[in-house]
Amino acid sequence: MFTVKYSVYSIDFDWLGFLQLITWLIALISIYGYCYQKKIFIPIFWKIYLPALIIFDIYGHIASYDQHSFYVSYVAMIIQIFQYIGQYLYAYKTIDKLT
Repeated sequence: MFTVKYSVYSIDFDWLGFLQLITWLIALISIYGYCYQKKIFIPIFWKIYLPALIIFDIYGHIASYDQHSFYVSYVAMIIQIFQYIGQYLYAYKTIDKLT
């Protein structure tokens, strides 16, 4: 936990939460590209990003076990499977057909 102190206030900054937000926003961009048939970035970026996202999500769920129960993390991973499927289809099937 990284603490930033301003005169009276103390703000706890969670680096893992911030990185999860950034990776989630990038993942959302790929879902947007898949749904609206838009070519965003280069195909190799999405092919590298997908496995990295899966590994980072698993690490994030393992690291948050102390904050949430096992079942909450398990249900979240089940729901994210649909996100991974959409990103796979975008990276390997759809983006090559777009101009």
